Amino acid sequence: MSWLRDIPAVQTLRQVWAEQYAEASSPAHFREKKDLGSFADLIGSPYDTEARFSIKRGMEWIGYKVHFME
Repeated sequence: MSWLRDIPAVQTLRQVWAEQYAEASSPAHFREKKDLGSFADLIGSPYDTEARFSIKRGMEWIGYKVHFME
């Protein structure tokens, strides 16, 4: 069953779990906010791995920032 690790959805799920949960011998628990690292580097949604958490002018969202120019 080593082929199971090569499926992209499983790789994404493993990465999300590694980012969000602390490794310990006790039951799994969320990492402390200070241990998460930069929110801009974390996967915000397993459905869209390029979407990131952002804040601009007090508004928070998970997605993309776009700059339009004329």
